[in-house]
Amino acid sequence: MKLLGAIEIAALDAVEIAVEPWTWPFAQARRADIDRHFAARQRERPALWNGRTLLLHRYARENGVLRGASFETDYASYLAWRDWGRPAVGVVNVVAAAALQSADGAFLFGQMAPGCRSMGLSGWYAGPKRYHLSRHARSCRQRGSRTV
Repeated sequence: MKLLGAIEIAALDAVEIAVEPWTWPFAQARRADIDRHFAARQRERPALWNGRTLLLHRYARENGVLRGASFETDYASYLAWRDWGRPAVGVVNVVAAAALQSADGAFLFGQMAPGCRSMGLSGWYAGPKRYHLSRHARSCRQRGSRTV
């Protein structure tokens, strides 16, 4: 499993990512530091919310199918991991992005809301998968997708 390095873009026929229970050692070992870090970020942006998010902890690509397993964690742990340079602790942040294009060739972009860490920035509709979007479906499957 390649967790760090250059971004890879691959054409895929299917994506099969299961959501399974898993304890992230980084989040447990650094809990006090993570909580202090998140409190500092909330002072900067009071609307910042410590919701649930998913990260990938194992994956493989074979014959046009990306298979893997993700786990649920709190946004504070993800944010600290990201802000601290994404230390090599066995996880990957995976996002799905929809590049919506109109008939005349224009692309639809969104603007990040005030409660987001990247507020005000524009880009594709994408982001970490929030737990409330997938709690009833323990597995996600998409056909004809591309991944970064």
